[in-house]
Amino acid sequence: MHEMSIAQSLLALVEQELQLRPGSRCTVIRVTHGALANLVPEAFELAVEALTIGGPMQGVRLELRLLPLRLKCRACGHEFEPEQKRLGPPLYPCPQCDEELGHTLVQGKELFLESLEIETD
Repeated sequence: MHEMSIAQSLLALVEQELQLRPGSRCTVIRVTHGALANLVPEAFELAVEALTIGGPMQGVRLELRLLPLRLKCRACGHEFEPEQKRLGPPLYPCPQCDEELGHTLVQGKELFLESLEIETD
C-alpha cells in the first residue's frame, strides 16, 4: 500500500509548515490527484488517519480532488477527456477525428498538496 508512504511524506510537509508558525494547528489538508496517479482515496484517508492518531494533527480533515484524464490527439491536436467506463484496452478515440492511438497525456498523473487550512492560537 503506497498510500501510507505518500501520507507520511504529505504529513512531513504539513509539519514543516506548522514549524514556521509556532502554536498553530492544521485543520484541513487539500490534496489533488490525477485519475492515473494510482491513489486509492479510501486507503489514503485511512493512512492519514492512522498516522495522525494521538498526535497534534489528530482529527485533521482530508479533502481530495480528482483531476480527470485529459488527452491531446496526435492527429488533429484536439484536447479531450476520454470516457473511462468501458472495459478492455485503453483505446480512446478522439471525438473530433476518431484517431485512437498516440495521444499525448495533458492531465491525469498529478499528485500534489493543494492547500492547507491552519489555525493559530
